[in-house]
Amino acid sequence: MGPDPVIRVADNRPEDRATKVPNDLRAAFGYALARFQGQHRTRFPTPGALAQYLAPRTVQTPALDLIDAELVRAASTPDARLIISMPPQEGKSQRASRRFPLWVLIGHPDTRVVIASYEHNVARRWGRAIRDDIIVHGRDFGLQIRPDLAAQNEWQLLGYEGGVFATGIGGALTGRPADVMIIDDPLKGREEADSEVYRERCWDWWLETASTRLAPGAPVIMILTRWHHDDLAGRMLAAEDGHLWRVLNIPAQAEHRPEKGETDPLGREPGEFMISARGRTQRQWEAIKTRSLGRTWTALYQGRPSPDAGGLFPADEDWARYEQPLWIERPDGSKVIPDAHRDDVELAQSWDMSFKDTKGSDYVVGQVWMRRGIDAYLLDQVRDRLSFTGTYQTMRTLSAK
Repeated sequence: MGPDPVIRVADNRPEDRATKVPNDLRAAFGYALARFQGQHRTRFPTPGALAQYLAPRTVQTPALDLIDAELVRAASTPDARLIISMPPQEGKSQRASRRFPLWVLIGHPDTRVVIASYEHNVARRWGRAIRDDIIVHGRDFGLQIRPDLAAQNEWQLLGYEGGVFATGIGGALTGRPADVMIIDDPLKGREEADSEVYRERCWDWWLETASTRLAPGAPVIMILTRWHHDDLAGRMLAAEDGHLWRVLNIPAQAEHRPEKGETDPLGREPGEFMISARGRTQRQWEAIKTRSLGRTWTALYQGRPSPDAGGLFPADEDWARYEQPLWIERPDGSKVIPDAHRDDVELAQSWDMSFKDTKGSDYVVGQVWMRRGIDAYLLDQVRDRLSFTGTYQTMRTLSAK
């Protein structure tokens, strides 16, 4: 026997308007499908609920509850942007890269999902896992894989536009529109994160390939370890539209500072470890922290690209600040440093240049510093995306100032 027939409810596309389906029958089909999908959305209100149905041994932790809430929000918010970081082996990728796409497809079978990772084979594994879940459980949801398009890295639902396309960072997406895009570990590890070449490769792929394939309103979910402050997440947050990104970082150990008004995403007390989906105890968390190098612990388990202490520079909030101007401003806008004549005072400019004024280019940053004895003071700064001529003029202006 062949596969069970699947009724496809037509959308308002030209090819659908041309079909000879009576309006009352079309309406009946539409009502039936909406009711069917609504039942499953009620049955599985979150990707976690679906995960526990498919794998009853799934452990649902407070951290995964929080991830579920953010994924549901992203799915229902046009153009949502979400960055997720959490310790390894605690279920974030299984939830975001496997259960979430299937949860979306159950509710909206025409959704075209793109999954990308640092290499093609990793992304393909997620595509295969979701496909196999549908092969095994699809009858429960009224879904089948299209027989002639069922590869691990690219498959489509029978009777619908939706499916999954998996690729590696740097891979082509020509002709692959994305209604949902998931980027899971754009960099393989610390070595790639420390390489400017790999970081540039990720950024260029996002600007020139991935972001151009997003359908209107498509959410983007990124799951990663913050090995480097200038990684893909760091650049996205520093870009002009960085305010659009929501960041969900769940550290293994709560490290917030209540005296500064900071809170923990899980509502823990400072120093408290997270409830582990793998059953890790506090003693085991402590052992991991002890054997991990400072940068490994802070990046891999705390979600920070560099440690708070032990590096070359203190955290931003720990820098000493001056409240009274160290200069006198003249009517023409120029500034004079009264102490400039002293032997222990020096003035210097520093510049970091890009020579591009595109929206995705790095910033040109110019700073004026004063050294007085052993202390250094930042007196002025410009930060902008500038062309070569714009950089030249800005240097002249700051120097004159």
